[in-house]
Amino acid sequence: MATASTSKGELRRQQLIDSAVGLFHERGLSAVRHRSVADRAGVPLSATTYYFSSIDELLTIVVRESTLNEHKAMQDRVDRIHLRRRGAEATADLLVDLVVAPEGKVNRDELVARMERITASARVQELRDVHMAIAPDYIRMIGEALRKSGRVVTTKNMAHLTAMVNGTLLASMLFDGSDPRSDVRAALIPVIDVLAPLAPAPGDAETD
Repeated sequence: MATASTSKGELRRQQLIDSAVGLFHERGLSAVRHRSVADRAGVPLSATTYYFSSIDELLTIVVRESTLNEHKAMQDRVDRIHLRRRGAEATADLLVDLVVAPEGKVNRDELVARMERITASARVQELRDVHMAIAPDYIRMIGEALRKSGRVVTTKNMAHLTAMVNGTLLASMLFDGSDPRSDVRAALIPVIDVLAPLAPAPGDAETD
């Protein structure tokens, strides 16, 4: 039942956004059109044109919503990271769980959607604005994970690390049968100690 703080109109609008995000993850941005979103939501076509003045507005909202949903899940995983010193392989394993997916939970459609969000943002100013506003949060979460692993990392090196991860993921998505977790892990292990070296150990602290 709609409450005073959540009107029927707000619920309908969110239903349309959720339907549009689902289409995006399954079939890409080109699938997000007023009619396809209305059909998926089971509402008249006029509903989408009522709530969204243009397809560009809807696409911008889809990119923002998709990114924020992904970041929320990522933050939940960051919050559960235990503070301890980790070696290069253990740190790579942690980052793979964080930036790709936990083991056994890889969703290629969602990873492709992430890559499409990034590449589309390079072409469309409105999407680029969304990406530039939200991207620092992604970098912050990676930095938090590294610090919880007893590592020191600069903003510049986090940007390098993020670019490497995204480039590896994009390459992995191009080949059938590829394993994005393994690909990103293999790329991370040789550079972890360079881009995010271990902080000096207090006393005889162990590193796993």
